[in-house]
Amino acid sequence: MRWGLLALFVAGCGGPPELTVCVRTAPDDHPFSFDPPPTSMRLRAIPLSGPEVIRSVDAAADEVRLPPLDLGPWVFVLEVLRDEALLATGRTPLVEVTRDMNRTPCLYLASVGTFGGAADPDPSAGRFAVPEPGSATALVLTDTGLQRYDHETGAFGSERLAATTGSGTVWVRLPDSRAAAIGDAGAHVLEEGRVEPVRSAATGLDGAAGIAAGVDSVLLVGGASGPDATPQPEASVRVLDLATGTTEVLPGAFPVRDARLAALGNGRFVAVGGNSGTDAAPVPSDLLAVVDPVDGVLAESSLDVPRMGHAIAVVEGNILVFGGRGADGGLLSAIERFRLASGQPVHAAQPQSMTAPRAGLVAIVVGEDVLLAGGEAADAEVAAASEIFRFALNGTEPADPPGAALPDPAAVTLHDGSVLVVGGGSAVVYRP
Repeated sequence: MRWGLLALFVAGCGGPPELTVCVRTAPDDHPFSFDPPPTSMRLRAIPLSGPEVIRSVDAAADEVRLPPLDLGPWVFVLEVLRDEALLATGRTPLVEVTRDMNRTPCLYLASVGTFGGAADPDPSAGRFAVPEPGSATALVLTDTGLQRYDHETGAFGSERLAATTGSGTVWVRLPDSRAAAIGDAGAHVLEEGRVEPVRSAATGLDGAAGIAAGVDSVLLVGGASGPDATPQPEASVRVLDLATGTTEVLPGAFPVRDARLAALGNGRFVAVGGNSGTDAAPVPSDLLAVVDPVDGVLAESSLDVPRMGHAIAVVEGNILVFGGRGADGGLLSAIERFRLASGQPVHAAQPQSMTAPRAGLVAIVVGEDVLLAGGEAADAEVAAASEIFRFALNGTEPADPPGAALPDPAAVTLHDGSVLVVGGGSAVVYRP
């Protein structure tokens, strides 16, 4: 049986509308089938506030009618089940229900089945990863969803958890091994193998930087808006509350896309560098700002070398900036170091440079040291090498093991303290 497209139609126009949900076979370019077939479906209508409306649907049904819904914004979710196990789901972006509406956006289903045995990794695997609590596994972002990687077996799972939330999606790790995705289809939270919509009108901005500012809040800095061909940097600094779905714009600005964010350990954060131009004409930024999730931008400074595609880390209150690309587009090996003096970021003793220039790398703190891995370098041998920044020595040395070429990498610390770095479908585990 193939399932796919969910279309919502309005019946009646006097009071609040009744919606008839039609389930149709997917178009040929989006086939989807189950073997054995599902046993039931469940339709969820979720308002920004108030209780959601749930209707059980027979697996063979081709439509279901909802009671009149209050006017206002709703998210519609269809879940396909086999004996209560979730096989697939589809969801709309936020939909404004009005008396005269005649149709909501169509909705496609995607597999969210349990992860199976070993499989070839998706070559796009990387960019974002989140560890699963108490296990040797992590979920890694791919172009088609999330794929499980088990570092004890060195294998990727054969099925994917659907997690696509539209273009311009910002992925953020939350406390307790959860994650948030804020994109064109709204905000979603990944928890215990499910991707749940957040009752929020928030959307992502292409190239925005995000970081957890609390248990259920996300700090978003910069990004780009405007036509796809010529997106312009967006200056806003804002906080999305995942519990209430509200977004608050904070004082100050950071007009940069693809900035890097890190926690300072005092409830505040630092935003560093990025692209202040466009994709066609990139301009590396020298901005460095201290951001408070309540009061906004508190203090600013400047990098010695404007850069994008860099990595940052915070060790004992010191802000470390690694590599990237400079104004001429060339790869950088320079490391910059800042400390806070009366809340103002100032240059500290400058570290030795990395052993080789690289951009697009990751930096993850291990004790008082920082692991530098992945990204783009001048040749394959350098790209496969990794380094450890020794804070006490204010310089780097080669990491062990040498590693592998990891484009677009993501790094997470697993339950046993080891560090998983994955990118381009390859994975390396470092054990401190």
